[in-house]
Amino acid sequence: TFVWEPNRHPPLAVLARAHRVTGGRRYAVAVADQLRSWLDQCPFGMGMNWRSPLELAVRLINWVWVIDLVRDSGVFDGDLWRRLMESAYLHGWDVARKYSRGSSANNHLVGELAGVFVGASYFAQWPGASAMRDRAGRMLCEEIFRQSHADGGGAEQGFGYHGFVLQFYIVAGLVGRLKGWEFPAEYWARVEKMLELSGKLC
Repeated sequence: TFVWEPNRHPPLAVLARAHRVTGGRRYAVAVADQLRSWLDQCPFGMGMNWRSPLELAVRLINWVWVIDLVRDSGVFDGDLWRRLMESAYLHGWDVARKYSRGSSANNHLVGELAGVFVGASYFAQWPGASAMRDRAGRMLCEEIFRQSHADGGGAEQGFGYHGFVLQFYIVAGLVGRLKGWEFPAEYWARVEKMLELSGKLC
């Protein structure tokens, strides 16, 4: 937890939202400074931050939100932007080539698929982005039924995991809708069942 959680970069999303709400450029500068520091200290393939595909996927989703919220501030200069785009691609590429299998093909796989789908949808300039997005989207459509029951309950039988994967299904679905890759009605119907069950359990 001490390694994974901070390196998913949720604090950067908080700073990015502060910039968008207040217009305060200092928040965007802080985002750029922290991303630059992370890129300096965490080169591709080196250290714990490149070990778990799920962690790469969650970080990639957060990067998409952060970049979208602060890009208008002008803090991403040419060199930082180049490095960030290169690292974002390596995140997606690395996850897509080693999706979790076996006993890890549960919430880990759902998060990995969502990360690749969101990243490849947003960064359409990636080499092979369309293929990466399409494959991840198709697999999400399969996993939502493999990993949940008709009543919306999760196959892992854990409420924490239920909420964890549900957010990935929703995020991927909304990004797909925004970017012109619509998930089928059956997918959204199962999401609704999962949401209904969440309401009953809360």
